[in-house]
Amino acid sequence: MVSIIQKLSPHFSFARWILCSTGLTRYLHPTDQQLRALAGVPKEKPKKGKHNENGKVSDVFHVPRNLDIKLETAKVTMLDVVHLKYYTEFQWLLDFSIYAIIVYAMTEAYNYLYPIKDEINLSILWCLVVLGFAFKVLLSLWVQYFKGEESVGERSTCIVTGFAYLLIAMMILIVDETKLEIGLEKAYTSFNRSASQFLDTQGLSSTGPASKIVVKFFLAIWCGLLGSLFTFPGLRVSKMHWDTLRYYKDRKLLLLVANISYVSPLLLVSLWITPISRDYLTIRIFSGMTSPLMTVATFESMRLIIVIVAVLLKIALMPIYLQSYLNLALQRLEIQKKEAGRITNVDLQKKIAAVYYYLCVVALQFVVPVIICLFFTFLYKTLGGFTWEGIIKGTLEDVCPADELSSTASSTINSDNTDRTVVQTTEELQLLALGSLKQQRADRYKKRKVIFKRAEDYVKEYRKKERDEVRLMRQAKNRGNYYIPGEPRLAFVIRIRGVNQVAPKIRKVLQLFRLKQINSGVFVKLNKATINMLRIVEPYITWGYPNLKSVRELVYKRGFAKINGQRVPLTSNTIIEKKLGRSNIICVEDLIHEIFTVGAEFQHASNFLWPFKLNTPTGGWRKKTNHYVEAEPPVQGVKPTNVLGSSEQHTSFSFIRPGLTQTSFAFSGPSSHQSFTSSIGNPQLAQKVLPSLAQALAYRNPALGYYPFGHVTNGYNGIVPAFAAPTTGPLTYQATVDPVTSLTYAQQLQQQQPQQTYLHAYQPNAIYQSQLAQLLALRQAQLAQAQQGQLQTAVQSEQVDEKLQLQQQQEQQSEQPQSLLGVAYSAAPSVAHVKVSGNGYKFNF
Repeated sequence: MVSIIQKLSPHFSFARWILCSTGLTRYLHPTDQQLRALAGVPKEKPKKGKHNENGKVSDVFHVPRNLDIKLETAKVTMLDVVHLKYYTEFQWLLDFSIYAIIVYAMTEAYNYLYPIKDEINLSILWCLVVLGFAFKVLLSLWVQYFKGEESVGERSTCIVTGFAYLLIAMMILIVDETKLEIGLEKAYTSFNRSASQFLDTQGLSSTGPASKIVVKFFLAIWCGLLGSLFTFPGLRVSKMHWDTLRYYKDRKLLLLVANISYVSPLLLVSLWITPISRDYLTIRIFSGMTSPLMTVATFESMRLIIVIVAVLLKIALMPIYLQSYLNLALQRLEIQKKEAGRITNVDLQKKIAAVYYYLCVVALQFVVPVIICLFFTFLYKTLGGFTWEGIIKGTLEDVCPADELSSTASSTINSDNTDRTVVQTTEELQLLALGSLKQQRADRYKKRKVIFKRAEDYVKEYRKKERDEVRLMRQAKNRGNYYIPGEPRLAFVIRIRGVNQVAPKIRKVLQLFRLKQINSGVFVKLNKATINMLRIVEPYITWGYPNLKSVRELVYKRGFAKINGQRVPLTSNTIIEKKLGRSNIICVEDLIHEIFTVGAEFQHASNFLWPFKLNTPTGGWRKKTNHYVEAEPPVQGVKPTNVLGSSEQHTSFSFIRPGLTQTSFAFSGPSSHQSFTSSIGNPQLAQKVLPSLAQALAYRNPALGYYPFGHVTNGYNGIVPAFAAPTTGPLTYQATVDPVTSLTYAQQLQQQQPQQTYLHAYQPNAIYQSQLAQLLALRQAQLAQAQQGQLQTAVQSEQVDEKLQLQQQQEQQSEQPQSLLGVAYSAAPSVAHVKVSGNGYKFNF
C-alpha cells in the first residue's frame, strides 16, 4: 500500500483537487501603482547622494482608508498554493485519510466474506495512525496561539474554554448510563477484568490498575484538552457558515443543505441520548403497531450510517465554505471604506493578502475535526462488534410479541375469575389505586416540566423585547433621530370615587368595566372604544400603564378567580387550567403573559380574574384632582377656598343646578375693576379659551362679572342690566361689570329671573357684605380723586377702619396692581381650573 501511495501521490491528490479544481477564486491585493493612481500620490524621486542598502528603494506611502478600490480576482492554481503555510500538512493528512478509508473498506469487505476469528484487524492500525496525524496537526495549530506576545487573546480563549469543557465533561460523566450511552461502565469493567487477568498471570494479586474515579478524572482532562483544541476550528466553521448564508441567500436549496450540515453534530449527539433515541425507536410500541420501529441491530447500524452521511455532506460543502472565507478580503475592504483616516500601502496590501495566505490553515481547521469524527466512528464499529448490514436484515430476537402477551394475559385473567376471592379483589383494587397515584404523580411531573419550560420562554421573550427596545433607541440616537415606542395596549383602571349622584351613563360604563366598588381595579385592553369609555368616567377613576412587575405582583398577591360567581383565591394552577385550559392557559405565568402582552385570549383571562380589591392609601385620599379636560363631580354644600375673608364668612351657597365646577373668586386692590374680558385681551389667548370658556362663563355665571349681551342661545335670553356697558373684544357676547356693583347685580338677577333654575344665587354673609361695602366706598373715593386730578388720597370715610386705610396706602405706593383673586362657577366640561397670576388669569385645559 505504501508503494501505491508513493506512485499515485504526484499524479492525484484529493487535497490539491479541493483547492485547485473546485473553482475557488481569490482576491489580489492592489499594487503600488494602482494605489498611487487612485490616491493621486506622485512617485518620489530618489535624492542625490543617498545610497540605499543593496540598491533597495523604500516605497511606503499613505492612502485614504475610504479609497474606492476594485479588487481583481484570480483562480486558485497549484502554483499559488504550493508556497502556502501548512499546505504540506493539509495535503498529506487528507490524502492519507483517503488511502486509510480505502484500506478500511477493503478490510471490511474481506471480513464480511471471510470472518476474522483470532487475527488482528489491520484497519484498526490505519485508523489509529490517521488519528495520530490529525491530532498532531491540530496540536501544532493550537501551539501557535501560545507563541509570541500578539496572541494573548487567543491564548486566554484556549485556556478558558479548556477549563469550561473540563467542567462540562465532569458533569456528563456523572450522568447515569440509562440516560446517556457513554459505555464507560462496560469499558471499565472489561478493562479491569483484562488487567486483573494479566496481573494474575504475572504472579501479582490486584483487583485492577486504577479506580473508577481516577479513570473518569483523566478522561475528563482529555475531554477538556480536546475541547480546547476544537475551540478555534469551531469558531472558524461558524464564521464561514454565517458568511455562506449571507453570500448565497438567493439559493434556497443550498441554504437548507448548509443548515442541515451545520446542525448535524447536534443531531448525531442526540442519537446517543437514550430517552429520545433508543427508547423511542427500539422499545416503544406505537398505536397500530405490533413491534417497535427498529431492532437493536438496525438502530446501531443506522447510527453509524448517519455519521458517515454527515461527514460526506461536510466534505461536499467544503469548497463553498472555503470560497466564503476567501470573500473575507472583500468584506474587510468594505469595512475599511467606512473608516476615517489614512493607512499605508503596505498595511493595506497585507490586510488583503493575509486572507489568501491563511487558506490552508482554515482548510485544516475545517477538515481535521471531520476526519477525527469519521475514524473514531470506524473504531467504534470495529471494536464494538457492530455490523453495517443490520439496517437491512436486522431482526428482533428473544422478544415476545405484543399480541401473544395480551392473549396470554387475557387467558390467565379468565381462568382466575372463577377462583377470585375478596382478598384478591382488595389487593387488585389496592394495586389499581397505587397505579393511579403513580400515574397522577407522573402526569404532575410532566406538567411541571411544561410549566417551567413556558416560564423560561416567557422570561427570554421579555428580555428579548427589552433588549430590542434598547437597541432601537440606540440606533435612533446614533442616527440623530428619536425612537418613539409603540403605544401601550394595556391599562389598569382603579375607581377612586363612590356611587353618590352618579349619572346613569357613567354608572353603566363603570358596570361594563366591572368597577362597582371604590378602590377596585381591572385590566383593560386599550382601543378606540375603551379609551372613549375611560374619558366618560374619568372623574371617577384613575388609570395608567402597568409594567410587568406590577402585573405579576397584582396577580400573585391580590389575584382571585371568578368561579361560578364566587371569589376563589388563586392557590393552584389547577384552578386556572380547569377554567382556561381550552385557551392554552394552564398556569399563573400563562395568565400573566396573556394579560401583559394583550394576547388573543386577553378577554377570557381578564374576565377570569375577579376585580382587584385595593387598599386605601395611608392617610386616605388626600387630593383627588381632575385631569385638565374634566368637569368636577357633582358637589353640594362645598365651602369655597382662597376667598377674601375666612371660610365661615361664605356659607350661603345654593347649587340649584348640580354638576357645577368650583373655582375661587374675590376682589382686592385698585385693579379690582378688571374683568375676564380685559384679562384675556390677548387674541391668541382668547382663541384658545373660546368658545368653551367664554360661552360657559357667559351663560352660567352672570352674577360674577359675566353675563350674556343681547344673544339668544339654547332658549336663554340674556339679561342686560342698565348699569352694564357693552364692550368689544375677542370674547363675543361679553360685557364687563365693575365689581363694586356686583351686589346690586346679584339682587337684580334674583328679582328679575327667579324662575331660572339653572342659575345659582351668590348670597354672601353679612360680614362679607360689610367688607364689600367698605370696598365700594373705597372705590368711589378713588374714582372721585381721579376725576379731580388729585395725586394724593383724600381723607377716608369714618366707615373705613384703620386696617383698610393702611392697606390703601400700601397699594398706592406700589406701581404694579395687586393680584386678582376670586371664585367662579362653570359647568363647561372643557374647563377645569382658573387661576389668577399677576394681572391675568392662567387657564389649565
